[in-house]
Amino acid sequence: MLMQSTTGPYGMMIFTAVLLVVFYIQAFKKHYRMPYLLSAVTSGALGTTIRGLAVLSNDSTFEIFTNVMFFFFLSLTIVFFFFFIESCSSLKPNIPQVILIISLFIIGQAFNFLRFLLFLDDEILNIFLVMTLAFYGLLGIIGYGIFGIRFYLGNYKLTREKMPIFLTIGMVIALITYSLICITSLVYWGYPTGLIGDVVPILSTLFIAVFSLSYVFNIDYVYRLPYDYYGIMVYVTAGLQIFKADLESRRDVTIETNLISGFLTAFNSLFAEALSAKDSVENISSKDSFILIKTGDYVSVVVVGEIISAKLNNAVFEFLDSVENEYHEELENFNGEITGFSGIEKLIPKCFPFFKIKRVE
Repeated sequence: MLMQSTTGPYGMMIFTAVLLVVFYIQAFKKHYRMPYLLSAVTSGALGTTIRGLAVLSNDSTFEIFTNVMFFFFLSLTIVFFFFFIESCSSLKPNIPQVILIISLFIIGQAFNFLRFLLFLDDEILNIFLVMTLAFYGLLGIIGYGIFGIRFYLGNYKLTREKMPIFLTIGMVIALITYSLICITSLVYWGYPTGLIGDVVPILSTLFIAVFSLSYVFNIDYVYRLPYDYYGIMVYVTAGLQIFKADLESRRDVTIETNLISGFLTAFNSLFAEALSAKDSVENISSKDSFILIKTGDYVSVVVVGEIISAKLNNAVFEFLDSVENEYHEELENFNGEITGFSGIEKLIPKCFPFFKIKRVE
């Protein structure tokens, strides 16, 4: 997270490279689409690698350039992480929070790159360095320390699972680390020295280890959506249900299939006739529940649950494509017979790793 000492650059580079490779292998093996988290991990690995190369180099110009790129990639990691947790939490990003994160990133990187692009005297360059460190630290405090802790602690309160505890601990370590970076950069007017200067790299490594290893050892948790989901249904465009799965949830909710089907048909008719809408209704929601509908060429997928998130939205699209690709011929020549669609259940784990099926109809 901050300047790496000259001791052990190879070890840190190897450690991050191994984590990155293992993470990518597991992600692609399971065909998981997680662009924000993969981008965050990649940016972090690039930043660490670049800093490691700088430590091994004796070229002062190269060291300055890599130092600038180090802060750029590590700051970018925080931005990608923020969008990752946003995609797990809601359908659309919180605009004020997005503006805050992006603003801190842009201001910090403006100071960062001006250190390399402008030929200024040492005193002014040091001011730019302090501002880079301060905004970098503030970005980490808000991205990891506030949003990260809130997200994972909220997950634990909802699920009572062990995984969010480890990730919350990682976020707390990050909060301490970035607070030290931000505060000491202003106090020391530059890089922290002495004991704090020694502690920060250790905390940085500890944070990377806790966070990365938590996901590496349980890659499925990337798709963890800590809300209740009650059921998933597939209808042909004529409104006939060809698949339904009730899901395990904290609340005991019984989904009346005929009621849902009639409700959606009525809503689509209302939009088509009264509002001349060409597209089908996509979601209906209240404060504590929703019905998410995605319609393809042959079928509509309906998920009923507690909270819609961008990640769930994307997973439903993926599931819709999988169903239509797997059963293209049957759907194209559909004659009302639904017994041939029982295999749809096997497509659920790939798209919804944390949907726990209670029963299938």
